[in-house]
Amino acid sequence: MKKLFALLIVFICSLTLVACGDKEEGQGGQQLKPGATVITYCSWNIGTEDEMNIFRRQVYKFNEERDDVQIKLIEHEGDYDTFLSTMASARQLPDVFMVNSVPKAVINYLAKDITALAAADDEWQTVDKALVESVTYNDRLYGIPCGQYYMGFFANMTLLKKAVEDGQDPKKLFAAGAYDTDQFITAVQNLRNINVTDGTGTIGVNNTGDMINWLPSTLDKTGTIKHFVWNPEKLEFDLTSDVMYDSIRIINRLSDKTAAYTFENVENKEEVFGPGNDVTIFNNGQMGFIQSGTWEKLQDARGLDVEFIGYPGGNVVSASDYMCISRATKNPELAFEVAKYLSYGVKGTMDKFDIVDAADDDAIAI
Repeated sequence: MKKLFALLIVFICSLTLVACGDKEEGQGGQQLKPGATVITYCSWNIGTEDEMNIFRRQVYKFNEERDDVQIKLIEHEGDYDTFLSTMASARQLPDVFMVNSVPKAVINYLAKDITALAAADDEWQTVDKALVESVTYNDRLYGIPCGQYYMGFFANMTLLKKAVEDGQDPKKLFAAGAYDTDQFITAVQNLRNINVTDGTGTIGVNNTGDMINWLPSTLDKTGTIKHFVWNPEKLEFDLTSDVMYDSIRIINRLSDKTAAYTFENVENKEEVFGPGNDVTIFNNGQMGFIQSGTWEKLQDARGLDVEFIGYPGGNVVSASDYMCISRATKNPELAFEVAKYLSYGVKGTMDKFDIVDAADDDAIAI
């Protein structure tokens, strides 16, 4: 089961980046094959040589099997977007790179139009239409989907036993799709215990910062309002809707620093919870819900029962990662081939299975 879970996360998170040139380049503990075309690849989750996560192993496997092209990893420093901009200014932008925003990469003239490259690839037809449309502008394609995640709440069912009535099963009450906004708010309030200074405090949720995105849709009884008050019937964001006002009132109440129902609003955090950020405190078993995505590593060393439960009302938000090919690449066909291998390609996907299957359960860091 651990291998399958690791693989599912990996399949969801594939990455890619590449650059070109006929030269021998060192890559950590691995030497690139001489005479091969080098495609450079940059991302924020390639890990380190010591970690040897699945993405790095997949790159190494590609390089072992190919003599004509080699992938050279470019490890970024500091802020990722700033790093890419600096590389672009120095005319050293990697051939393939992960992006936080495809539109931004297009506007800044970083991303290459890959419409023809994708159209010539049979496997591209298997990519979800909605994902393709999300990176298509004026009928031109600029991004390659390489990661699919889900956003919502992770719930600590062990701690939530303290927030429900005796005899009730929190795993049933707070199962994905089973709980509503009122149940969520009540549990958040019941878990508040910050009147301690020995690091044993508990809190309901990490923050309210993202609630405005999903809360209005959970309060809407008509089923019309979607994520961040998008109204598909009006084709606009319904910012003046009643559910928007109701959401703001709820968020203001939970954000009240005098009440401190959220981790972010507890002033003396280290005294109350001990050292660490919100993820640390959740993993320590002191937080009921944490708003995050399925990319998060929420591990428990204390036997906690942690489950991903989405948002109230059965809402789950999908979030995608993309990669772009540099406008300046000298080998666009090879760059696209590498990007495909590291994302949606069948060969790369099957290689992930082989990598996970060949490794010990704990040998691969995702």
